[in-house]
Amino acid sequence: MGGGVQSAMARLMSLIPEADTVALVRPRSGESSYVMPAGVDVRRFDGPLVPFLLWVRRNISVIRPDVVHFHSSLAGLGRLLVPKGAHVVYSPHCFAFERTDISRAQRAAYVWAERLLSRQTDAFVAVSPHEGSLCTALGGPAEVHFVPNVVVAPGNTATTQTDRVVMVGRIGHQKLPRLFADIATRVGDRSQFVWIGDGDTDDRKYLRDAGVDVTGWLSKEDVAKQLESATLYLHTAAWESAPMSIAEAASSGVPVICRNLPALDSLGYPLGGIEVGDLAESVVRFLDEPSYREGIKSATRSAALRYTESDARLRLVAAYNVTDLDLASHLVDKGPVDEAPPFKDVLR
Repeated sequence: MGGGVQSAMARLMSLIPEADTVALVRPRSGESSYVMPAGVDVRRFDGPLVPFLLWVRRNISVIRPDVVHFHSSLAGLGRLLVPKGAHVVYSPHCFAFERTDISRAQRAAYVWAERLLSRQTDAFVAVSPHEGSLCTALGGPAEVHFVPNVVVAPGNTATTQTDRVVMVGRIGHQKLPRLFADIATRVGDRSQFVWIGDGDTDDRKYLRDAGVDVTGWLSKEDVAKQLESATLYLHTAAWESAPMSIAEAASSGVPVICRNLPALDSLGYPLGGIEVGDLAESVVRFLDEPSYREGIKSATRSAALRYTESDARLRLVAAYNVTDLDLASHLVDKGPVDEAPPFKDVLR
């Protein structure tokens, strides 16, 4: 647990504050990015994965919860160990078979594993319509619910003399830090580039050699301060589901440009291209062309306002299949899900 997954977990827990929630977590050192909501019983395990999963099973056997919600691929293996009786929910937070840093054969193996595990799942909670389509394509019996990442944040009212282009995330291959650095090199002195986060030593050096300011891991409050003074949020990931960092930036009033990815496109965020040249051009146009900048701002606002906390709460309750909470009585639409793509296309 750390980074965006921890942020997403905390947001989901806060949507149903009246539930008695226990969080069984295996923290990633140095990446505590979000404070868990008050009232959540957080139980921490430090150690290897297999003992962690066995520890989770023992806790579930004692607690006997109505719902068990697994977050991300490694914890999702625990679906094989859940005692009968609990309603099993799974959030992939981006499927492993969408990775681009592994072979096609490895990605196919992840598809096979997720198909097997989907038979041990009662409901998927997808964070984008695209991710929902991938859940459907697995072909298991589980219902698929789209629960958007929603954030309530103050508007971006800060003014700075220097344009600041920011990115938030772990420095590692998924977020393509070297692409961000190369964009910074092409844009040059027109803007300051800032990476909020930490990670791989070589990639961190590459960023700094390109003139990017790397902040290291910051508290939720300090990340918010960084975003308050941002001119543009530039998301350069190689694969993605629906990162909390984008939702937080958009909800704070920071214009967003994303690398072209199906999940982010399905959420309505502005896209700037795939390769360094196109993305650098998009940044320069944003800085120099008022009409283009206003278009990006308008599209970002539309994406941020598309879903509300009330929408997310009702959809999460539907996924949890609970009836004893104080909820609106009307039926809940599970939300839009894209048509499922063939896995031969996903694995290209």
